[in-house]
Amino acid sequence: MIFRTILILIMLCLYQNDALAASPWKGGQTPDWAKDCQHYEESGVLSDLNDYNKCNSKGFDAAGDVLSYHMFLNSDGTYTVDPEIRSVHVLVTDIRLDKELGLSRHCNSNMCYRALIFINGDSKSGQHVATWITSPGVPWRDGSGIYTPETKRVLRKGKEPNQNDKGYFMLQQDHEMGLGGVITGKINGYYVLDHYINSNKENMGWAACYHYGVCFHASSKVNGNVASHGCTRMKYIESKKINFLARHALRNFTVETRYTERHKFSAAQLEEINSNFRKVNHKESKPSNIRTTFDSRYPQPILEQSI
Repeated sequence: MIFRTILILIMLCLYQNDALAASPWKGGQTPDWAKDCQHYEESGVLSDLNDYNKCNSKGFDAAGDVLSYHMFLNSDGTYTVDPEIRSVHVLVTDIRLDKELGLSRHCNSNMCYRALIFINGDSKSGQHVATWITSPGVPWRDGSGIYTPETKRVLRKGKEPNQNDKGYFMLQQDHEMGLGGVITGKINGYYVLDHYINSNKENMGWAACYHYGVCFHASSKVNGNVASHGCTRMKYIESKKINFLARHALRNFTVETRYTERHKFSAAQLEEINSNFRKVNHKESKPSNIRTTFDSRYPQPILEQSI
């Protein structure tokens, strides 16, 4: 009986090691690209980064960040947020198509998705403190319809428990959703995590969920265009900042999404998007290891690249 118990324990350990080995974050280890970003962040040498790096939005038009006046990096790698910040609002949109913002002149290619950060108010009333590159999601190829949703459309269908009266998404609380997979460093009461590995072994560092399983998270593949699945990918350092802003503001952390449902655009809009996608813009660069294809059902560019 004792021998059998020991054998079962050994088999369980082997199984867990195999599962971890399938992940680049195996055993709690961080991949090299994220380690590099962590080093740049903690050593205070962000100015040494090249344009179009994996750590922050340097090199992208309209990117800016004055959050250093409001967030302070601690010796343990965590952030302390200015207590004067009472609320945080994140607007995810295509700045070229979103004429209301007046930022269209800052992007002349397909890579125009940005996350705009506002404190103590929303995009109309708050203080704009940062604009970061992001890659929101598109519908899955299997037709499941999971993508980065537009807040107003979700509100029209029926107000979700984590939507306020304006339709903005608020941080998901424990009783509002669930996640299948490996969760590390989740804060009490909310789906704000240090790290998450989903059931497909996809890794999401610094995840903060705002619409069921749709979360902000760190990725090495962020270029401002739509990407796979539904989450909103961010550069490593900026995803971490969003994570700690969420920990600080909790239910006063809100998210607004606009121009994220490209499959619902008119034929003229899609043609304009795809035309710009095919153009070579010397101001923007695209990682060479990303292969671009077009899905016949969704006539927008889809990046064939995992997290």
